Amino acid sequence: MLLLLLFGSELAPEVQLLRGFRDSCVMSTYAGKSFMSVFNAFYYLWSSLVASYIGNNPLLKKRVKILTSPLVWSLAVSQEVFNVLNFNSEFAVVIAGLTASALLGLIYGAPIVLALKYTLLKHRKIRHKRVLTLSLMTLVASSCLVEVAEIAMIDSLMMASTVMLMLSTIFAMSIAGPLMMITISKRLMASLHH
Repeated sequence: MLLLLLFGSELAPEVQLLRGFRDSCVMSTYAGKSFMSVFNAFYYLWSSLVASYIGNNPLLKKRVKILTSPLVWSLAVSQEVFNVLNFNSEFAVVIAGLTASALLGLIYGAPIVLALKYTLLKHRKIRHKRVLTLSLMTLVASSCLVEVAEIAMIDSLMMASTVMLMLSTIFAMSIAGPLMMITISKRLMASLHH
C-alpha cells in the first residue's frame, strides 16, 4: 500500500523486488510466514493512515521515498543472501532477516543513537557496552527460540521469536555501529596526537 503510493505502480522495480522477495523467498518458509503474519498485522494497523497523509503532501511523499531507498536496498541485499543460502531455505530466511535487520539498524538506528549520544544524552553516563551486551544476549536467546520453534513447529513461539530476533538485531546494530565509529575515531585521534 505505502510502497505503491511511493513508487507509483505495482510494476515499479522496487515494488516488484520486494513483492518477489516476500512471495518467493520469505513466504516459502515456516519462519518467514510466521514473521510476516506478525509484521503484516503491525503494518496494516498504520499504513493506510500514513499513506493517505503522505498522498496529500507531494513534498513529504518525495522525502519518504528517499528515506525508504535504504530499506529497499537492504531487502535487495537480503534477497541475495537468501539466494546464496537457499540450499536450506529455513536457514536462508533467518540469515536474510538478520542481514536486513542489521543493515536497518546501521542505516536508520545508528544515526539516531549517535545524535542522542552527542545531544540529549551527552551529560548522562550510559553504559552502551552493557546495553549492547544485553541486546546481543537477547539476539542469541531469540535465535535459540527460533530453532526450538522450528523443531517443535510451535506457531506462536515462531512468531514471537522471529520478531524478537529481528528487533534485537536492529537494536544491537543501532548501538554497535556508533560504538565502532566512536572507538575508531578515538584511536585515529590518539594516533594523530602521537
